Amino acid sequence: MDSRTLDFERDLVATDLILSNEGGRKGENYSVLSNPSKQAWYYLSNQRPDEPIIFKIYDSLVAPGVSRLTPHSAFVNPDAMEGTLPRQSIEIRALVFY
Repeated sequence: MDSRTLDFERDLVATDLILSNEGGRKGENYSVLSNPSKQAWYYLSNQRPDEPIIFKIYDSLVAPGVSRLTPHSAFVNPDAMEGTLPRQSIEIRALVFY
């Protein structure tokens, strides 16, 4: 999603995240409400393994023109040919302090 099209106050809902592989530890995540009249979502068609995408998960800075987070999602592609292998994803998180 283009974070500039996100209404942080209206489009996000805090959601419990239960980590079953960590003994049921509870965290928090955001669910994104649909707002098609405002939100702009993008799909990277034919993305190759040597074309990674990097996006901001969270920023505590609240300032005009600064993205606080970038919602992202997955979906079943109805246009994929039968038998097509699903895309693979590797998630790496880094904390940056400056």
